[in-house]
Amino acid sequence: MKKRNTVWIFLAILVLFAGNVQAAVTIAPASITVAADRQSTHTITWNLTATSGPPISSSPQGLFQVPMFVGLMTIGTVNTTVTAPMNYLVPVNGTATETFVIPLSVLKKAEELGKTSIRYTRTFDGGVGAGSLNINLTSPSAAQLSVNSIRLYFENKRAETTVKRHEPGLKVYADIGFVGKGLFKGYWQVDDRIISYVSKNLTYGKKLTLETPDAPSLPTFLEGTHVVKFIIQNPEMDIEFPKALYYVTPGETTEISTIALLSPFELAVLGRNSPMFKWQSTKLLATYLLEFMETEQGDPVFSAYTTQSQYIIPDMVFKTYLTSPQPYYWRVTGLDKENNIAGESAVRQVRFMTE
Repeated sequence: MKKRNTVWIFLAILVLFAGNVQAAVTIAPASITVAADRQSTHTITWNLTATSGPPISSSPQGLFQVPMFVGLMTIGTVNTTVTAPMNYLVPVNGTATETFVIPLSVLKKAEELGKTSIRYTRTFDGGVGAGSLNINLTSPSAAQLSVNSIRLYFENKRAETTVKRHEPGLKVYADIGFVGKGLFKGYWQVDDRIISYVSKNLTYGKKLTLETPDAPSLPTFLEGTHVVKFIIQNPEMDIEFPKALYYVTPGETTEISTIALLSPFELAVLGRNSPMFKWQSTKLLATYLLEFMETEQGDPVFSAYTTQSQYIIPDMVFKTYLTSPQPYYWRVTGLDKENNIAGESAVRQVRFMTE
């Protein structure tokens, strides 16, 4: 009899204790701070507490939300399920670890709304409820300087060109994409020889454009191929720096005419039913080469020769080569009767609609 009474007393204590427990979801860490202009990946732990519930509690979706005048606005989702095994004690407890990405699209949307923080929220089933991680956004200028892109090009907007021997005024330009602030240092080199140093204290902005100096200028007295690079010393970068190539010819070079791209216009969105591309050259050329690239300086994924100043893309090209819904870059190069480059166009972007 005494043992039975002890059991009932123990159960009564559990019921009384359970009645004082409230369901809750907490996160470790409780908040994080991220740069407002770059995608980042984070790992957090969800801690679940409930009075009772199933052996497993799960959340099928995470929500990026910002507070508005009335309620919360969802500006992005993470469509993965997080599952927490629950124990059988009182209160019922469980934990789950999640690694998720804060995409740049979510950060830009928060910036457009004038928000300096975002909530990452999940709701767990089984009577557990919801919990939110606070994500604080810092401005790019508050972050340490880092370089995210480098592009070299000549006046023709390409990374290669041809010049005559002793031709003056040749220049290479460098577009440096960066975030944060700090001391930027680097140097121009031609054929592994340094010609000038650059040092700038960057405090704002997202892009820095540099050019090779007037003196010493890029050498054009030696025939052949020459390689130009801009080497970044600070911030340190463990990458293969891009290069620009120029070819010095022994005599007169072919006069390069301008090819104007007529249609489609920049950033046009076209259907896949035999779209036509048109251009016009300042002088009559023997052949034209139309090229499509996935990046502005990338290798062509499709190209075609034509003697006309227009080209209709066949259906089979879309099935085999131009399959992506992402934008393509396109350009036209003109050739003379000796197959020398005699005309060049600018580069435009175009996108083809999917079915």
